[in-house]
Amino acid sequence: MTYDNLDNPFSNCGNPVYGKDFVGRHEIIRSITQRVLNHSGGSLAIVGSPRIGKTSLAYHVFVDPQDSLIEKKFLTFKIDLSTFSNHLELFQELVKETLDTLNDANSQDEKLQSIGEDLLTQNAPEIVIQHQVYRFFKGIKRAGWSVVAVIDEFDQARQIFKDGIGFEALRTLAYEPKYGVNLVTTSRRPLHIITEQCNKDVSNFDNIFQTKYLQCFSFDELTELLNKLERIGLKVNPELVDFVWDNTGGHPYLASVLASDLAQSWLDNHQYNLDDALTNSRDEFLKHYDKSIKLLKEDGNLDQMLLQTIFGPVTQETILKAGGLEKYGLIKQHKNGDYMAFSSHFEDYLRSVDRSTDLWNFWDETQRKLRKLVDELMAEKYGNLDGIPLL
Repeated sequence: MTYDNLDNPFSNCGNPVYGKDFVGRHEIIRSITQRVLNHSGGSLAIVGSPRIGKTSLAYHVFVDPQDSLIEKKFLTFKIDLSTFSNHLELFQELVKETLDTLNDANSQDEKLQSIGEDLLTQNAPEIVIQHQVYRFFKGIKRAGWSVVAVIDEFDQARQIFKDGIGFEALRTLAYEPKYGVNLVTTSRRPLHIITEQCNKDVSNFDNIFQTKYLQCFSFDELTELLNKLERIGLKVNPELVDFVWDNTGGHPYLASVLASDLAQSWLDNHQYNLDDALTNSRDEFLKHYDKSIKLLKEDGNLDQMLLQTIFGPVTQETILKAGGLEKYGLIKQHKNGDYMAFSSHFEDYLRSVDRSTDLWNFWDETQRKLRKLVDELMAEKYGNLDGIPLL
């Protein structure tokens, strides 16, 4: 068999993946499609750790199929929140992207075009612009359109909307049926954590969103991803899949980095070595781990939650909080009930992050041995002390 494609199928790792290159996520795609692509309205928050595939998922479902969604009267687009400094800039961009998508739909609604274009050029007070934005989207809804706005990097709202006005304005736009706007946010933090850093109480903002946590690939999804190697003639055998699974835990980005090195080695020499590929990928792995740990440190969850959950001592509080980390995809539960990192490679990294974590295991063992020694000495001196409390 000959292979016409001699390009590395993972050379684009780290960038959004969509269309025919997108793999897995079948169950969550069904769920979020039902939630958002509904003319009665429904906003969605996609939450997950860095490079877990949040942007790829949103783009694949809501932006890449833009032409077919237009036929169903949906205007879909993506914007990056980190490029704005206040909510008015964001609102104007929402109008601009809606107009551009409306033009792609060959809409002949001159009145809507006029309202939108005037809004983008006028220099008016904030309250007037905001009112005009609402009026514009009300007209969009009346014309039979629904807007799906994917807002990427929504963690930035902690700074941009610190006065609370942006959250309230967005909530009005997404909550009121007369505007027909469905918001899809992607963020590393849950929305209630993002809004907690606001100077004003906007606790009702996240209530209008359904939250979906994005985790690592399942074993079957990882296999589907690695099967891309077959395009260049590299046979994907069980040993290869097991090795990538053990060292990446099914993390899409890390698995793609490792697969990219395997593919390049195969293209260069028609051979590969799993251990060498992992060594070559080490720097990218560590950069990703460092970014994840930095995020946890910012939120004060490193020592209290992640390290203690994995290395001990496990307390009732730790168990209660472990669910959040598991939902976030950083840990998983072993069959015996203990928690471990999402991959063996990441767990080895965590040991090096803070060597003092090993002291927890040492301290736990010391406590047990000390109690045993005290029991033996007391029994030797006073006889059987069963039932006698030691104060």
